[in-house]
Amino acid sequence: MKKKIIIALVAVMGCGGAVAANAVPAPDDAPPAAVAGHPQGAPEDRPCGCHDRDGDHRGRHRHPFAKLAKNLGLSEKQKSQIKDIFAKSRPQAKPLLDKLVTEKRALRTLVQSGTADESAIRSQAAKVAGIEADLAVRRAQVSKQVRALLTPDQIAKFNAMQKERDSHFDEFRGRMDERFDRPGPEE
Repeated sequence: MKKKIIIALVAVMGCGGAVAANAVPAPDDAPPAAVAGHPQGAPEDRPCGCHDRDGDHRGRHRHPFAKLAKNLGLSEKQKSQIKDIFAKSRPQAKPLLDKLVTEKRALRTLVQSGTADESAIRSQAAKVAGIEADLAVRRAQVSKQVRALLTPDQIAKFNAMQKERDSHFDEFRGRMDERFDRPGPEE
């Protein structure tokens, strides 16, 4: 469930608050990297869902804070301060995220109900938008605090990373557009 909440947070993140989405710190009791290529230690110590049934490592990790810290060259002090900011922000963000999930599910139920009740769908979509706006404000506040800890060089690196991610996303969308524009197999 935590993984789904983190994924939802990442999905909701805007450009200005991407630091907050990418910097979900590991718990304080997280062991150091004990297994080659495994940032959270041995699978039996901290399963991260990246192993197959036999316990073999599948490779792809989603441990964004460590990667972001490395790419930006964060000092230990900066990492600690950023983790503190996120820890203080979590109690305010979690209820909003829980509410967002609930309201999005209600919207999906309305859309898929088959009745196409436009006013009900618009009303529910407005609820979702309101929660997303609250989360955007929250992310902006956290982002402001985090950016205050970064050097100008680190901010420039982060902005370049964001542009690169946007570019990758645009390429992905282009591939999806092409895929949906192709004619299907002939019957």
